[in-house]
This record gives sequence, C-alpha cells and structure tokens, in this order.
Amino acid sequence: MKLLMAGDTHGNQTHCRYLIDKAVQNECDRVFVLGDFGYWEHTQSGVKFLKKLNRYATTNNMPVYFLDGNHDKISRLLKKYQETDDEGFVLVRPMIRYAGRGHRWSWGGIRFISLGGAYSVDKDWRLEREAHTKKPETLWFPEEEMSDEDMTKILENTESVHVMLAHDKPRGSNPGWNRKDFNECFPNQDRLQRAVRTLQPLQYWHGHLHRWYQCDMDYSDLEGNHRHCQVQGLQADPEAGVHYLDMRYATTQSWQVLDTDELLLEMV
Repeated sequence: MKLLMAGDTHGNQTHCRYLIDKAVQNECDRVFVLGDFGYWEHTQSGVKFLKKLNRYATTNNMPVYFLDGNHDKISRLLKKYQETDDEGFVLVRPMIRYAGRGHRWSWGGIRFISLGGAYSVDKDWRLEREAHTKKPETLWFPEEEMSDEDMTKILENTESVHVMLAHDKPRGSNPGWNRKDFNECFPNQDRLQRAVRTLQPLQYWHGHLHRWYQCDMDYSDLEGNHRHCQVQGLQADPEAGVHYLDMRYATTQSWQVLDTDELLLEMV
C-alpha cells in the first residue's frame, strides 16, 4: 500500500487538489494530512471546503484522511459525527475521514497510531481577534493540545507501533530550524516523546512547523535501551507563511510517499 503523507493544508482547496493529483500520479491508495487540515465546519467557507474536496476526491477515487492540528475545531467534529468505518475512522464525508487521538489501525501489515494537537504560538493574537469580534472559539480552540491524562489513557495500550503520525514534533527531534521552539510548546512535545519511548515507532511523521526536515532521532525506551526513530516533518501548503524558498506547487517538501511494502522489507 502507498500513502501520500501531507503537511498542513489549512483548508487550501487548490493545494488539496494538487495533493490528490500527486497521489493519483504516484499510484497511491490514500492521502493522509498530518493536522491543520482545515476542519472549520463552524464557518460557511469550512463547509464549502469539505463539500468541494469530497467531490474532487470522489472523482479521483482518492480517499483523504486527516488527524487534528491545533487549528482544527475538533470539538465540533466529535459532536457532529459519531459514525465510523470498519477501521475505526470517523466518517466526515464519504471520502473524508478523521483519525482520532490515539486511534490505532493497520495498513499493509504496518501498525499505525495517530496523535493530534499542538500549542498555538499565536494564541494571544487569536484570542484578541475573538474578543474584538465577540465570537469565542472561532479562531482558537481550547482542545488544541492533548493533556497528560489523555496521553496516559492512550498509552495504557503499550503494544508497539511501526509508524506514529502526529501534528506536533516529538521533543527529541532536531529540525535544525524551528519556528515553534518556545517553552509553551514543550509540554505537548514531551507528551509525544513519551509516546515514542513507550511505543517505539520506526518512523514518526508530522507537520506543524511549516518546514520540511528529516532526522534520525536517538532516544532511550522505558527500559533504558538505546533506540532510534526516523522523523520526517513536512512543509505546509505554500500559502501558509513566508518561510518558503518559493511558492511553487511542484515542490515535494509538502508531501512524501510512504510505501508500506518498502517499510516491511526494511524490517526484515
């Protein structure tokens, strides 16, 4: 099975269509967005985004999966949708599915887990805008981070995974340049590092930083054994910030293909 892994899309319809086109060209089976997908169904534009994206995904027979980032209003999603498919993904639209925090599944013989959320470094600005418009929880969402209790419950199942998918980076990864390296960001990163130490993934994929990087992260598991994990952070949609070398959609830094067959061969 081949998966097109994608960084933050922020409700960018053009970029999402580009990702689907790339998935088709690379003979992928699914697109998976690593948070900040653009789930804003509390707005008309958010509803329109889902409708148009579902239509394009249907036309191309390319299902789109996503986990939540700090800028997805996931509390509304969980209230609005309870139906799941036979793999436990929440059905948001026929071709759009949500992977909840701590959700586990297997594709192509590879065990996955999804871990959403992060701290918003622009939280104060978002709260000020909400206060000005008198529309609370429209730009900043209280559920943006996992709590320590959330992670403890998730890690009650200590069975290892092969691939960990998240929005935020683990504390131990080194992106070289980090636009979200603040004290307020560390608690969530520490929770994710704890998940790595417990579940011992071979690969860790995330978004959030709006910049592509790869690193081989060394860490100690809970028994003190030395291990390493390949971390891949993906760039966001090209309209998300000024930190890009260019604005071309042709760049592969916002997406990469994960081939489960190749990963299985590496594990032999």
